[in-house]
Order: sequence, then structure tokens, then C-alpha cells
Amino acid sequence: MRWKNGGAVFDGYRKVAKKLADEFSAVFVPYQAGFDAALKQAPARYWAYDGVHPDLPGKQLMANLWLEATGLK
Repeated sequence: MRWKNGGAVFDGYRKVAKKLADEFSAVFVPYQAGFDAALKQAPARYWAYDGVHPDLPGKQLMANLWLEATGLK
């Protein structure tokens, strides 16, 4: 799933967020990579009906990605 508008802008935000996480030894959760992988299982509308805001399956996916990134899963 890619944002309908401003994909390049969000790519830039992700790069900055990753850089800051590395700089401050914080956890970076690769949500976009997770959603990209999830698209192999179900279409984008399943994860976020409007292509931006996650529905329940998308929220669960985000929770799982967060647990995995933090080492709690």
C-alpha cells in the first residue's frame, strides 16, 4: 500500500525517521515494508479502505510490526 498522494514526501519522512532512530538508539518500525509485504496476502483495501487510514486488519498488522521491532513478539 502506498499513500495515494505524496508518496515521495512520505518516503522522505521515513528516511528522516530512520536516521533519527539510529542516531538516538530508538526503535524504528518499518511499517511501509510491512504493508508492502502484506499486499502479497490481500489487496490494499483490506488493510486500509481509503488507502491511507488503517482498518482493523491494518491496525493489527501495525501492532504486530511494532511488537516484532521492539522484540516483544
